[in-house]
Amino acid sequence: MTPETIALVCSSWRQVLPIKDTAAQLFHGQLFEAWAEAAGTLASAMKQATTAVA
Repeated sequence: MTPETIALVCSSWRQVLPIKDTAAQLFHGQLFEAWAEAAGTLASAMKQATTAVA
């Protein structure tokens, strides 16, 4: 990546941080709308990870 690209990514990330929870909800909502199977896969993976930690 170029230094300009790195600067743009860092700047964008700083702008998203204050609304990170909303941004995450929007991202996952669109992901699951476009790829419905991902919702089940993610839920299953999270359950397995939680069980493994417990």
